[in-house]
Amino acid sequence: DAVCVQGVEAGGHQSTHRDDPQADHTGTGLLTLVTQVRETVQIPIIATGGLMRGSQIAAALAAGADAAQLGTAFLICPESGAHLLHKQALTNPLFVRTEL
Repeated sequence: DAVCVQGVEAGGHQSTHRDDPQADHTGTGLLTLVTQVRETVQIPIIATGGLMRGSQIAAALAAGADAAQLGTAFLICPESGAHLLHKQALTNPLFVRTEL
């Protein structure tokens, strides 16, 4: 067993808990969530959401995650069917922040 912890930085599907307003941490960042979950569970934590570089993975592991799951980062791989313009945008330093 393991639990996936996804922060607001995630670019794809984001799950929320709108049925329980107390459980809705929609705007919480990944590192904060990993730290909070680590205080509660003993099973492995898989951090996900906005991880694009090794330094971000290292930060997630330092926060208490046991592993990291990447998604968008793989769009720039040669095997990806993503459009070249999309791949270029993902590696352009102008687009390094997540905006809501």
